[in-house]
Amino acid sequence: MKCLFALIVPGTFRNLASNAIHQQNTKPQLNFRKGCQTPCSFPSWYITGAQYTEPAHNMSDNINQHLLLGLLAGTTLSLSAMLFFWRTNHHHDQERRQRPTNSNQTTSSQSPAQQDSSRTDSRAPLTLERGFSTSEAHEHNSTQRELSAQRTPDEVLHALQRGNTRFWMGVPERPVVSAFERHALLNQQHPSVAILGCADSRVPISIVFDQGLGDIFAIRVAGNYLDTATEGSLEYAVVHLKVKVLIIMGHEGCGAVGAARLPQTTIDKESKCLCNLLKSLKTGLNEDNLNAIVDKKAADREAVTSNVKKQVNILMNNTVVKDSIDREELKVVGAFYNQGSGIVDFL
Repeated sequence: MKCLFALIVPGTFRNLASNAIHQQNTKPQLNFRKGCQTPCSFPSWYITGAQYTEPAHNMSDNINQHLLLGLLAGTTLSLSAMLFFWRTNHHHDQERRQRPTNSNQTTSSQSPAQQDSSRTDSRAPLTLERGFSTSEAHEHNSTQRELSAQRTPDEVLHALQRGNTRFWMGVPERPVVSAFERHALLNQQHPSVAILGCADSRVPISIVFDQGLGDIFAIRVAGNYLDTATEGSLEYAVVHLKVKVLIIMGHEGCGAVGAARLPQTTIDKESKCLCNLLKSLKTGLNEDNLNAIVDKKAADREAVTSNVKKQVNILMNNTVVKDSIDREELKVVGAFYNQGSGIVDFL
């Protein structure tokens, strides 16, 4: 601080003294007691409210005045610099006091799973600072599996609804798991919901519900169609993953459902596998009712929701699914995703 004062003040004195000598030889000079008509070379901020007159003092008086002003200016700058450095050091001292330094503190003594579950502002556990072991990852996975098993179907559905609300409101959390959690997921997955959705690239299931890795068992196929492969995948989710909710979700502007509404002669021109898929989807559509709807957007929604309801009815007759529903361990729900708004309507 003294060095800063020594650099600022003497330089100020030298500049002001030099200006005073120069201004002594330049008429007219400033006098606060007598006025004059002629302009002067002093800056306007320095002589505001004063008038000009012929110099009434000698050279030494003017230099003394400038030295006094320089001393005041230098003192003000020094005090400002001292206050700045004091505030900066005080802020750093507060941060150092708040930062835990003892490795035996409560947060550091917790296990990786406890640390991760206690953090609500970040998914990354504190163990990243000191690393983690395989046994700690196993412990974390077991804890998450127990928490998932304790959730009811209604709790899972409500969590999905809240996640979709965050998505369409534009405030998603988009949870990104840490390296520790990814390592823990290597042992076993434990999602709470399985969703059969369309393969359309505009309908990413996890993003729509604002969920992260390991949260949703997602199955995607054109037209969210229920066949041997997709139905078997849902059975696996119910029996082995113990999911609490099954959802079949269609979406606005589904190309597969739209193509299924084309005339049969047009569908027959497609390739073999695609033709069979469109024929299967067509059986769930009531063309007479759809053609009676004048509004195209309303007709599109009706066609998609009709297809979803058909898949839900088929799934409800599945023995594995039906048994879980009877034990009140599972819920089966249909849904419609509005691409324009981002809102998911549960049917």
